[in-house]
Amino acid sequence: MFNPYNPNLYKFYYENNIMIKINGAGPAGLSTAIELSKISKDYDVTVYEKEKGVGTRFNGSFQFMFIPGSNVDGRVFLRSIIPQKILKKMFLVPIHAITVSTQHRTEKFHSLRPIWWAVKRGPMKDSLDYALYRTAKSNEVNIKFNSTSLDAIVNATGGRVPSGIAREFVFDTDIEDVFHIILDKRFAPGGYAYLCVINQKATLCVAVTKNMSKIIEFSNAALEIFKKIYNMKMNNVHAQTNYVSFDILQNYIRQDQFLTGEAGGLQDGLFGFGLWYAITSGQLAAQSILYDVDYNTSVTAWFEQLLKTGKTNRFIYEIGETLLGNRFYDMILKYAKNKPIRRLLKELTSPTPLKTWVYDFIG
Repeated sequence: MFNPYNPNLYKFYYENNIMIKINGAGPAGLSTAIELSKISKDYDVTVYEKEKGVGTRFNGSFQFMFIPGSNVDGRVFLRSIIPQKILKKMFLVPIHAITVSTQHRTEKFHSLRPIWWAVKRGPMKDSLDYALYRTAKSNEVNIKFNSTSLDAIVNATGGRVPSGIAREFVFDTDIEDVFHIILDKRFAPGGYAYLCVINQKATLCVAVTKNMSKIIEFSNAALEIFKKIYNMKMNNVHAQTNYVSFDILQNYIRQDQFLTGEAGGLQDGLFGFGLWYAITSGQLAAQSILYDVDYNTSVTAWFEQLLKTGKTNRFIYEIGETLLGNRFYDMILKYAKNKPIRRLLKELTSPTPLKTWVYDFIG
């Protein structure tokens, strides 16, 4: 009988000639399959995806590869899972400059090294989703669309309980490249709004953790603000809404399945950076199957302190907004002025004794 707590899963699957089944063909599920197939060809790996293809949740929106608490370059990290011949055909653009605004302040930040890397999400051939799909197929992974498995060992199907909601507009525009973030409780309570334009392709996103039922109202208000700032044209507009999920679980094995990516709440609790968590947790699940490694132990070692830091940052962010309103965001931006942005981000997302104390206090 299968036991996911058994550290020698590889031997179990190999000796019993069992196919390894994974539910979900997003970054977490495909990364699990890729890692398994790269290391060993001794058994079949099959990914089940309920949609008709990869990336169907997205319409070409930009997301960002950022590794919390680290100076590791996002492109270097992606090379650990996607071969160079596939990676070079993928949309992967470094972001060196960002503008951050509050109701009363605006600051601009620049970095010689990339702040983070923009990737494209969706079914198109230059997306991250398609690059992972191509990598998996090149490693002889079986992928079955419009289907799910009742006895999958890995659950990579996305978030269980929504912690927030994001609405995105994807469109063509006529303005120059820009990355502009706005912190303003009037239309992004507990969250943020951003406009990212690269080669006249744009993503405008509003993410909130409060009053989620008003996301359309909030996103339309943010859209009008950005249109006023940039006087931009918008053509071929596509809108989409997705929930985000972040949590800290006591057990990352549930119903005999490894929980990877958002299925395990593995995402930054402050700004929602989740791609690194998804891919890395997929790799950890694969290594738990292949080697004598307990998945819970691996997830805890890699993510626990970062997740606690994210939850603490989220608590401070929301309590500050509740008590001070937009003045809180003004204070953040005043503190950040003239500081190196990469150092700021590492400082923000790294564990500290004070953040550990706050986390212990809030539970």
